[in-house]
Order: sequence, then C-alpha cells, then structure tokens
Amino acid sequence: MQQCPLRAAPSLTGGVAVARRQEGMAVISALLIVAFVTVVAASLTQRQATLLRSVQAEQARGQAHWLLRGGLDWARGVLQADAQRGPVTHLGGDWARPILRSRFGSENPRLVGTFSGRLHDEQAKFNLRNVVRQGKVSTEDVEMFGRLCAQLGIDAALASRIVQRVVMAHPRGQSQETERDDAEAEDDAAEGGDGREGRATLALPEVAQAPMIRVLEDLLPLDGMSAGVLESLRPYVTVLPANTAININTAPARVLAAAIPDLTVTQAQALTDERDAGQWFRNRGDLVNRLRRLDIGISRVRMSAFSQWFRLSSVATLDQATVPMQALIQRQRSPRAVPRVVWLREGA
Repeated sequence: MQQCPLRAAPSLTGGVAVARRQEGMAVISALLIVAFVTVVAASLTQRQATLLRSVQAEQARGQAHWLLRGGLDWARGVLQADAQRGPVTHLGGDWARPILRSRFGSENPRLVGTFSGRLHDEQAKFNLRNVVRQGKVSTEDVEMFGRLCAQLGIDAALASRIVQRVVMAHPRGQSQETERDDAEAEDDAAEGGDGREGRATLALPEVAQAPMIRVLEDLLPLDGMSAGVLESLRPYVTVLPANTAININTAPARVLAAAIPDLTVTQAQALTDERDAGQWFRNRGDLVNRLRRLDIGISRVRMSAFSQWFRLSSVATLDQATVPMQALIQRQRSPRAVPRVVWLREGA
C-alpha cells in the first residue's frame, strides 16, 4: 500500500506569522502611545512653565510699581525740603541730584529691585502754554519761541504752525490759570512793568478748533514735524497746565538768549557758566544787574528764581522686569504744602 508523503501543516506557520504581526503592531501601538503621552506631558510642562513665568513677571511688575511709587514719594519729599530751605531754586539743590540704581529688597535675590530717578525743572524751558496769557495771544512769547526755533535750526514756517496749533486750542474769552509768584511780582514792580499783555497778529478763535496740547508728542501730526525735530525741541520746550515764568537759575543758555532779545548765545553761555559755578541768581533783579554790566537791557521778560513745576523720570527693575515712569509734579511756595502729582505715566 503506497503512503502519501507528510506535508507541514499550513495552519501552524500561518498562525506564527499572524502572532508576530500582532506582536509588532502591539509594540508600535505602545510606542505611539508613549510618544503621544510624552508630547502631551511636554506641552503641559511648557504651558505650566510659561504660566509660571507670566505670573512671576506680573508679580515683578507689581513690585516694581511700588518701587516707582516709593521713588515718587521721595521726589515729593525732596522738593518740599528744598522749598523749606529757601525761595530760590537752583541746580545745586538736593532735588537736582539723581538717584542711580539704589537697591531695595531682602536677602532673596529675586526680591531685590533697583530704582533710578531724576527730577528735571520744567520751568527751565519755554512753556508753549505761555503763547496765550489771560485770554490773549502774547507777542513777547511768540517772538521768544521764534528766536528759540531759529537757534535750533527749525524752519520758521514750522514754528508758526506750532504757535497756530496752540492758539487753535484756546477759545476766545476762556480764562487760563496763570502762575505768578510773589518774587516775580516784586521784580516786575521794580522794573516798572505795567502788567499788560502784548498782542500778536494771531487771534483766538471763537470756539476751540483743536484739543488742548498736553505733551510735546501732540505736535507730531503737524506738517513738517518729525520725531527728530521733536527731540531737538525737548530739552528747551515743555507743555505745562498753566502760564509760567522761566527760572533763571536752571534755564540753559539757549533759552535765556531766546528770552532776552539782545543777549547772544555766547553771552548767555558765559552767564550760565558763572551761575552754575555757584553764583546763583537770587531774583530777577539780580539778573538785571548782571546784564547791565554787559550793556544789555531787559524789559517784559517773565523770569523768576523759584520753580513750581518738575518732571520725574524714573525706572524700576526687579527680576528682569523693567518699568519706566514719567510724572509731572507741582509744588507750592509754602514749605508746608505737600507737592502734588499732576499726571503720571508708567511704561512709557
């Protein structure tokens, strides 16, 4: 009887192959799951780290904010103490000394911050608000601004547009707060000032044609104005909420030369060099006497040796968070009066 040869069972080898394929799929699935979990975990960790950094940065900014407020209180205290020492404001006073990177905080380096700040006398500059005084356009101040712009190389047409922009914001008949301290009034009386304001060819509008200028940046929309021109004006021009007198003890030579028509910039520089060496002006009459030695007269120029308006420029740094601040501070002549903050801008 003939026997059939034995054959390998196909079901056995096929089952092994299937099992291996299933095992491979399981391994791949496991690897995919592990990779997915790893990606999700990494994403969650990154989000958590980002959130933590955000919270830490916000906390640092909050602490820097309080550092700035502390610096603001320092500035107000310095200005009040300066007024208590006497009625003369000059660059040798404590208020003119900057604070550079003073450290505040604890032993924890993350809680240690630095504060830097400096006060600037805004009455050392030409105040654009002076273009309009007591409901009239002031000829003297318009001419002074023109001379200052000429010194700075600013086109006369642009200077005229700036003046026009200021005038457009003052409707006719609107009263304006005017600063006039006792020392200035006495000086004017000694010089025989009649107290009348000059009139320029410009006239105030019946109704305001533009918003009131608050800061120099409000001039940027004017034709011919640029950031470069604005920066050239900034050391010599300001915008204050009221009419002001120029402080003869802090004004730079260009401002003095613009204020006094017959005074050249060279002569003004010699005066300021003498002044800053310690020969401060006690009052307006003191300036008049020194100008007489130069054979230069002075008439209706509003000047004083006391300042009420100051700008604080400061910055606080804490844990890589840096927050700048600008503030306008007004002090009164009374030593007992606490200087008030007119406006404050953080982060600009």
